[in-house]
Amino acid sequence: MTIDQLLKKIESTRSQPKVDEFAKFLKEKIDKEKDIHNLIAYSQMIDIDKDGRISKSDLQTCILNKHSVQFYKNGG
Repeated sequence: MTIDQLLKKIESTRSQPKVDEFAKFLKEKIDKEKDIHNLIAYSQMIDIDKDGRISKSDLQTCILNKHSVQFYKNGG
């Protein structure tokens, strides 16, 4: 699945779901056991530009830097 396909699956009417919509998707489809508050916090870290939405650019940046310790310092 591509990032574009993932974003469309989360919110079919928008290409950039809100942070809470993204967290809800994670809860329903990815990690049902994780507390929603933790998933919201993770989603906020993924929102690199802090505009309240998860964009293709946000996801690409996180994927490219997932092994970088520096990237995750101070809450992302």
